[in-house]
Amino acid sequence: MRTELVIKKGDSPSKLLDVVRQYAKKYPNGVSISIEPYCLPRTKAQNNTYQLWVKRASEQTGIPTDLLKQMAKDKAVGYGYPVERDEDGEPIMKYGKFVPISSKDATIGQIKILMEQVRIIALDHDVVLEDVKG
Repeated sequence: MRTELVIKKGDSPSKLLDVVRQYAKKYPNGVSISIEPYCLPRTKAQNNTYQLWVKRASEQTGIPTDLLKQMAKDKAVGYGYPVERDEDGEPIMKYGKFVPISSKDATIGQIKILMEQVRIIALDHDVVLEDVKG
């Protein structure tokens, strides 16, 4: 059993204590608790830019958008982009590769990693992503 609890600024630490007590009762041999900082989800501006870059790269290369997104995610995993995990917290693999999380679930930092990979794919194919103003 795995539980994810998000405690936000201003929340009472007693929420965490309640969950720990529940686990301690259920698992008398002990529990493992990991604490990590909460990260903000991607911004609307990041999402818009990501979608625009994928669209432009797809149009100029002929690579379908779904395939382009998957290519970027697969590359991004090597740079810290997170992967899907099972109920035990183990990474999920499909066809011998880790399954990256959906970009919808990406945080601000994670979407930056993904966008960088889209940019690199575009550069490799001589795609212009940003408008040139003159």
